[in-house]
This record gives sequence, C-alpha cells and structure tokens, in this order.
Amino acid sequence: MKLVKNYVTLTIPICWIYSRGLTRDSHESETLFDFDCTVPYGDTSRGDVMYKRILVPLDGTPNDDIILEHVKDLARQHRAELTLLQLYRIMKADEPFMKRVQMEIGSLGYQAKQKAEAYLAERESSMKKEGFEVSAIFLVVEDPEADAIVKYAEENGFDLIALTNQERGGISRWFFGNIEERVRRRSSLPVLFVSK
Repeated sequence: MKLVKNYVTLTIPICWIYSRGLTRDSHESETLFDFDCTVPYGDTSRGDVMYKRILVPLDGTPNDDIILEHVKDLARQHRAELTLLQLYRIMKADEPFMKRVQMEIGSLGYQAKQKAEAYLAERESSMKKEGFEVSAIFLVVEDPEADAIVKYAEENGFDLIALTNQERGGISRWFFGNIEERVRRRSSLPVLFVSK
C-alpha cells in the first residue's frame, strides 16, 4: 500500500469504494484499474485522516480472511480503530416472549450466538496481538442484515464500512439478495468492497 497525494492506493485483486454524493464516473467514487483501488484519504497537508473507525461485518467464512487482510493495511496507514461485527437475524415479533424464545438456551439462535462470540473473540485476540486497536460485537437484529449494518455504522460514528463482494448467481441471488449491494445503496458512509 502506498500513499499518493490525498489517496491511499491498495494493491489488491479487485476493489471498489463508493461514497455517496460523488458520481460513478469520478475516480473518487469508483476506481478499477491495474488491480489498484484508490481510496479517498483526506487532506494530508492538514494532517486529516478520513478513516478513524472502520466497521468490518464478518460472516464466519473464508471471505473474512480476504477483507481483514486489506482492512489491516488501511488500519495501519490511518491508525484506525477496527470493529468486527457479526449479526444474527430473528423473526420480528411484537411479544417480548417470542423474541426471547428465539435466543433461549438450546435454540438455533443460542447456538449461533455461542459460535459467533467464540469466533469473534478468537479474531479479536489474534489482531490485538498484531498491534491493532480492535473490538468485536455480536448483534441480534430483526431488520434485514444490510439495514442493520448501515444503522449500526451510522449510529456509532464509523467512517467506513468494509465488506467482501460476494458474487451470487441466479437462484441464490433471488432467495438471499445481495447484502453488499444493499449496504452500498442505503449507506451515507463510504463503503469499501474487496473481491476474491
């Protein structure tokens, strides 16, 4: 990674960064050339650092290794704080009992929570040993995952959301949609995508 004027250039397989308010034709909105991605950095002459807090949603798959390697580069360059996030979505319910039962001991929600918390703790510990300022959080949400990610990022003062760009075809895309694309469309914050 090298600093070029007011931008950080990441040499990675494929990378997009979207920032609302800029046109898709602008290099500040989207850059894709020579496998480099140019990320808006701020006015370095004034000592500005745009990305102080980076939110990294994880899904517990090998995709996490891809995004984390590149986010680590950003964190080193910007001296940024990282927050690892995993979500578990429950069915919406008006009754508190119906919400509790979805996460009670023995339920699928409880098992997912135990697994996610152990996974996040391992990731957090490993990154702290590497010298990163990092925290991890598991959230139970009722909203769609994309909405929950954007809401958490905007309400908690993050500067960037970083995601792997997971390609889904045909049936999978119809059933599950594209969380990453929905995050991009809904977020008022810059969103960084990294592809395999």
